[in-house]
Amino acid sequence: MCVKFDIKILLFFVIFYMTNQLEIYLLLMIFIFFHELCHLLIGVLLGAKATDMEIKAVGCSISFNYKIEDYNKKILKGNVIELKKILIYISGPLFNICVALGLLFSNINGKYINDIIYINFLIAIFNLIGMYPLDGGRIIKSIAYILVGEKKAYILTEKISKIFLIIVMVFSSIFILKIHNYWIIFYVLYMMYMRMRYSKLIRLKMRIIDIIN
Repeated sequence: MCVKFDIKILLFFVIFYMTNQLEIYLLLMIFIFFHELCHLLIGVLLGAKATDMEIKAVGCSISFNYKIEDYNKKILKGNVIELKKILIYISGPLFNICVALGLLFSNINGKYINDIIYINFLIAIFNLIGMYPLDGGRIIKSIAYILVGEKKAYILTEKISKIFLIIVMVFSSIFILKIHNYWIIFYVLYMMYMRMRYSKLIRLKMRIIDIIN
């Protein structure tokens, strides 16, 4: 498996250091990494092969190759691979929720326990947002693929992603004004950058689908 590093990690490292929140950023990246390992574990258990991992400024992503025969197992307008993808995508947020709840209801005390609980809830909530390429957006795409087919799934995912991006921007603005935690600004800007990047990729895939069909 090939591992890639996003150079913007250094920029975020400097930003969090200058805002005296470097420890939060390091904890965030550690549990995002474990979140991604859960995706990897479930993927391998379901017979998928991990091809590469990209460690980004706020997050990680793993690409998988699936068994050829799974493409021929149809479920409505999709295939069995989409069900496997849904299980892989949901595994990461479930891990973070389990960690947060386990610590919340335990008697474990420590300097960073509250931060770890907060961070894991935050990772789970943000990843379950229905905006591609977050786990929630990927789950929506896979469900839509099964129900309405590939092209309509991409169109629906794009529309829902735009709606959720607006919702995230509104709630983040309120959150910043209430608790003055300005690192969220960088996270939202990064999400907007990722949204534009993947929006271009989705439009390209839709054109390819049109050419093939």
